Amino acid sequence: MKDIVKFPAFKVDKHTVNAKRIKSLLLRLALKENTAYGERRIYIQLPEESDHCNHKTPGRKRPRRSRKLKDNTKTECVPCLDSDLNDSQFLNTFRVTKSLYQFLVGEWQKEVVEKMVEAGVPVAELEQFEQHVLAALYYLGSAENIASASSRFKIKTIDFMDSILKFSDFLIRQQEKYLTLPTLEERITIAEVIKHDSGFPGVFGAMDAALVQMQTPLSNEEQDYCYNNTPSGSKCAFVLQFIVDHRLHFRDIHLDAPTTGTRIQVFQESGAWFHLQSLTSSETHIVAPAVYPLAPAIMTPHMTEVLSYQEALFNENHREAHKLAVNAMTIFKSRFKRMQKLDRHVDNNRKFVKAACILHNIALMHEDETDGRSSFFTTAGRQGGAHSSQGGANINGRGASSSGGTPVSAKGGGGSCRVSVTHHPPPLPLSSAPTLLLCSCHAPPPLPPSTSTVGCDSCPNFVLQCCSKFWCCILT
Repeated sequence: MKDIVKFPAFKVDKHTVNAKRIKSLLLRLALKENTAYGERRIYIQLPEESDHCNHKTPGRKRPRRSRKLKDNTKTECVPCLDSDLNDSQFLNTFRVTKSLYQFLVGEWQKEVVEKMVEAGVPVAELEQFEQHVLAALYYLGSAENIASASSRFKIKTIDFMDSILKFSDFLIRQQEKYLTLPTLEERITIAEVIKHDSGFPGVFGAMDAALVQMQTPLSNEEQDYCYNNTPSGSKCAFVLQFIVDHRLHFRDIHLDAPTTGTRIQVFQESGAWFHLQSLTSSETHIVAPAVYPLAPAIMTPHMTEVLSYQEALFNENHREAHKLAVNAMTIFKSRFKRMQKLDRHVDNNRKFVKAACILHNIALMHEDETDGRSSFFTTAGRQGGAHSSQGGANINGRGASSSGGTPVSAKGGGGSCRVSVTHHPPPLPLSSAPTLLLCSCHAPPPLPPSTSTVGCDSCPNFVLQCCSKFWCCILT
């Protein structure tokens, strides 16, 4: 151990004899005048391993044991750029097909090249967009936190988030191409398909709203996006209003905060409100729940206690047509699991929701063209029923009843029923007696005295099943 007093103010800059002599004289003068301030330093020299004798040295620490992964952790499809995943593994990991992934990379590079040519910049080696696209697809398609997801790609968290934001901005720029309201000719074509499927004429889309849950935001934004206060904490979400067509494509979306009010008030703040007001009854219309206002271009079901046969048939056809909205949200949240629970950054989340809606349309269009039908329906569609109650068509806590004031539950009318989705369900076979098909989760409507109601487990007239049992109401 050494006990030394040092004077840092008189440190020798150059190790020469004259410099040391001058600093020594200055230090002595300062000591005589009591103007020198020193520092006491104690140096302890620890023994080396060779100095130990006649006793055992402590051994090294044991290596850490590898943590056992949970049973629900998927390890067979690690999202690494060097990994060679087959088509099924790629779809389960990144939630899109390989061909769609290559299409997105090509479209992004094409957009960058066009901008460089317009600006007169020589097109040199382009940035590799493969990693950006893969990172964004994995983040949107998984519920994994961003720190863990970025470690899988072996990049920093800030770079990982930057890649997702760049890809989201690219998708949002494609909104005019992939997410627009249909023209008159498109509305007529869509109405023919929906009439063939559900029996409801003149319908070009189904409208509803759903909650997109997110973590509690920072600062004062919590007050705007909180829709339910519980002892365990606040529940926050976006209100996503959407219109879908017969192919489950989003034709219009509107994001708002739950504090805006009921679904009617959210609807009045959207662009679809002004568009639908310009349509006349001679043209096509959309179907919507009873919480929305009845208008020439908006068809809502009858809500009276006693329904006539025509009103009951109208409600049944309306329900069949409106299943498009429930099925679209089921597929949307099944494909993009991030939409079941977003992070706490509101501005980024707003971009992610819009980008996911556009990517949903691109995926359905591309998969229909290449595979004849959506490949995602065959792999992930069976998981969709579990999400219908989470992202169903009703808003919990901020919704409205037919009067527009009381809240409605987020659980759909079908409860925990499973939803079997097809693009074009077969039509009802023609018979001499009309037939009504209802799920057993719903009470059968009032029918004329000459009607016999039979509960059965299967029926040849079945079109779209929402649970294992349903009411088969045969009108005799």
